Amino acid sequence: MPETILVVEDEKLVRELVSLNLKHAGFEVVAAVQRGKIVGLVSYYPMAEVRPGLFGIYEAVVVESLRGRALGRRLLQAAVARMKEQGAAQCEVLTLPELPVAAHKLYLAAGFQHRLGQLLDE
Repeated sequence: MPETILVVEDEKLVRELVSLNLKHAGFEVVAAVQRGKIVGLVSYYPMAEVRPGLFGIYEAVVVESLRGRALGRRLLQAAVARMKEQGAAQCEVLTLPELPVAAHKLYLAAGFQHRLGQLLDE
């Protein structure tokens, strides 16, 4: 099957296209914007097909220059609050061992716990 590659130089259009694709797949994004640029985000999605009320965090990222300033924590708190508004009873985060220690510390500090190789929010 041939691969289609779309090259777009308009950052606003790229953000809109990505947002539409994520929304179509059921993803939600909480983002921090500084001077018109996204500097951090947490994306999540409902996992009702696994269990009603279950959500999963797909990605949490903050630009390197702003790390260590609690932006990730605030984004994660906002994402969890939005999930709860949308009926979340539980949230899972699948992480990888090679992720920076700070990423694991972020989830643990937010109340997530290690279980069977995953961090789960109670």
